[in-house]
Amino acid sequence: MAEFADDVADSVGPTGCLDHVSVAITDPARAIAFYKAALAPLGLVASFEESWGAAFGKKGGYTHLRVHTPFVGAADHGNVIH
Repeated sequence: MAEFADDVADSVGPTGCLDHVSVAITDPARAIAFYKAALAPLGLVASFEESWGAAFGKKGGYTHLRVHTPFVGAADHGNVIH
């Protein structure tokens, strides 16, 4: 449990909350379109987009959600999602 607490402490962002959430995806174009539509009502926009994924946050602000394909291996709970 102490290791988890250390990981969380290392992930605290500028607002005092968790730094960010990363989610593994398999179809970047489809996922980016979905998250753009889902997050727009919350005032969140894509701060960057690449062929492998995107990051979302307030315009001109910090990115709190990142969606991308795994850098190595399959998109599963143990690879990218953190």
